[in-house]
Amino acid sequence: MYYIKKIRIRGYKGFKDTTIDFNKGKNIIVGINEIGKSTILESIGIVLSKVIYNKIDNSLERYFHNANKKYFFDNKTLDSLPEITIELFLEFEDEISSLKFSGINYTDHQNEEQCGIKFEYKFDKDFSSIINFNEYAEKRIIPIEYYRAEWQTFSNLSYKIQTLPFKYGSVTTNG
Repeated sequence: MYYIKKIRIRGYKGFKDTTIDFNKGKNIIVGINEIGKSTILESIGIVLSKVIYNKIDNSLERYFHNANKKYFFDNKTLDSLPEITIELFLEFEDEISSLKFSGINYTDHQNEEQCGIKFEYKFDKDFSSIINFNEYAEKRIIPIEYYRAEWQTFSNLSYKIQTLPFKYGSVTTNG
């Protein structure tokens, strides 16, 4: 068994760079409308179940944090392109299960091993020589067709949904 210890969301929807800690057992997310409760649950789903980013679709641009899109439109460079990173930190109850997920392939690791899965949605730099970033930025378009989605464990292994002995599900209510 394992549980989600924390999540770090960068560049996704309204989250520029946010870390949320969870308790072992049940967690309740409470807040006013449009604060990001559903986005937290979506972020967990993106990492565990590979939802949304398993397709190429220009509508994916709407998921970038608005300030990150504006930064690209203003700067018009490869390094200013928006990215999404979601890191899910896991706690395993037995050491054997944690081996596939344990490592330093996460942001700000300071050589401290953690268990988890990292999702990145970013421009594939193999295409940087054929893209006119200025042209895209002037038209206020993110070159989504040249982006790639990648899921890796913190041990730098490719993450497959079947790797995790756990089903993802969430309950939401409005009101």
